[in-house]
Amino acid sequence: MWIDLWNSTLHPHLKLLLWKIWSDLLPTKGRLGLEDKSCVFCGLEDESALHLFCSCSVTRALWFQCKWGFRTDSFSWSSIADFGMWWAKLLDDEAQSYIACLCDIVWRKRNNIIFKGDCCNMQAMIKEIRERAAEMHFSMASTEVIEHQEDVVNEPLPHQDFIKYSVDASGLNSKAGLGVVELSGEAVGDWWATTEISEVSGVLEGELRAIRLALVQASLRNVTKLLVQSDSKAAVLALRCGSLPLAWGTYPVYESCLSLCKCFDHVIFSFIPREENRVADALAGWARSSSSCISGLLRDVAPFVATTLM
Repeated sequence: MWIDLWNSTLHPHLKLLLWKIWSDLLPTKGRLGLEDKSCVFCGLEDESALHLFCSCSVTRALWFQCKWGFRTDSFSWSSIADFGMWWAKLLDDEAQSYIACLCDIVWRKRNNIIFKGDCCNMQAMIKEIRERAAEMHFSMASTEVIEHQEDVVNEPLPHQDFIKYSVDASGLNSKAGLGVVELSGEAVGDWWATTEISEVSGVLEGELRAIRLALVQASLRNVTKLLVQSDSKAAVLALRCGSLPLAWGTYPVYESCLSLCKCFDHVIFSFIPREENRVADALAGWARSSSSCISGLLRDVAPFVATTLM
């Protein structure tokens, strides 16, 4: 069981969680010896690892909602280790990753109910499990290895009929300011700029959200040929090669970027060094610090940024 787990292609976070579950190391109410041991989902039985992840009526419904229609009540597991042994024998990698994501969402929702006062929303949990599982399966199934980064750095510039957009994200904790600048017009203050604030799970998601914002704005401004410049090699390579690096939480926004590309005749994603992306970088920092969500001329959207860069 343990060899199968550690040799799997699951995200390290999921491997560690499954190891804790099957070793019965999670601080469930039963292990902590609390006076109130009732399950936060069903409230009918004491909370143990086996109950929480396998036999609770809410959890059983989540298992059954997957495309395999698993019925945990028919497995006759007598211990949480039996669950692990069953998982290790599965021949379907997609099913293994789905179950791992299900356990992750169940444990996180359980903690949010206890410590943050959240409520149990079955449809929201099912949706999140499916999104996480789709992201995980996409990353596991991708066999293309991105190697030739210098080809992206040194790529030739497109013809002049492409409209250039520079993008960046400035993050602090889980909050990111997004900055998008359309590089058209002679004066910096006359460039069209857009800012937004977003909750992100990591740096790559912030960069992809900035790129998505650029695609949305370019579509609204009826741009047909678009060059998006970012100082994130990972984001540019992912969009150019159609292969997303394994980064938890990024798949939905990545897929959204690819979908938005269909709105244009031609889209090119290009990497530029950070020192050449100072306008978008400054705008993203401005957006985060001022909680700005606005579009307009740069001198009106972020006058301090415009005057500093002139």
